[in-house]
Amino acid sequence: MYRGWGSKAAWKRLRHRMHAQRLQKAHLEAKRAAAAAVRAVEAAAAAKFQSRFKGWLWRIKLRNMKAGALVIQARPRALFQRAHYSRIATGDRSMSVAFHRVPQPQRVP
Repeated sequence: MYRGWGSKAAWKRLRHRMHAQRLQKAHLEAKRAAAAAVRAVEAAAAAKFQSRFKGWLWRIKLRNMKAGALVIQARPRALFQRAHYSRIATGDRSMSVAFHRVPQPQRVP
């Protein structure tokens, strides 16, 4: 059964403790909000750094792929030209037109 506070001093102590708890709670919420803001900035900075680094890697990869494609395209072209001009130099023109012609499939009646 509740019989009251018993004394004015007990009420003062309780009120002081409740006030201190409210202040601590407000202070803790402010600290947590500030820490969350710092974490958000750090996460954004990390994401930006990672995206820039990944873009840099992709640009290097694309540059290498472009160089490789040029080599792949240039080598057969050089071989075909060398073969073509060697036939012209030797006077053998028998395959110069057929060399570039694609054979057509034969129809079976």
